[in-house]
Amino acid sequence: MTHLRWLIVVVALALPSVLVSPGAAQDEALPHPGGLVEADWLIGRPVVNERSMEIGKVESMWVDPRDGRIKEVIISVGGILGIGDRHKKVPWDDVRIEWQKQRPIVRLSDAQLRSAERYDVPAASPRSDRSR
Repeated sequence: MTHLRWLIVVVALALPSVLVSPGAAQDEALPHPGGLVEADWLIGRPVVNERSMEIGKVESMWVDPRDGRIKEVIISVGGILGIGDRHKKVPWDDVRIEWQKQRPIVRLSDAQLRSAERYDVPAASPRSDRSR
């Protein structure tokens, strides 16, 4: 009978941590699990700082046609529903992709965003010319 009581106590103490741990682990950012990430997955994703606070959204990514590598990321900052936002051009090497809640997140420090060059979005873009 004493062993049964100890077993019940151990299970009762362990149960809350088992129930809480999966949810807590799911919320924390983890390194990307590997493999490739489709560029469309990143467009519109939040950009978070070192405190995991949202500081912008990925607007677009620019590829160097000579080597096919992403060189710059355009981050939309401020504004509401796309109105009044400004854009910053960030070198791809400054960006980190992590995984949280089964989705990619983009991490960038506040200092990197502050030092990034301002980017003025052109009025006409190649996107509007895709039908040709």
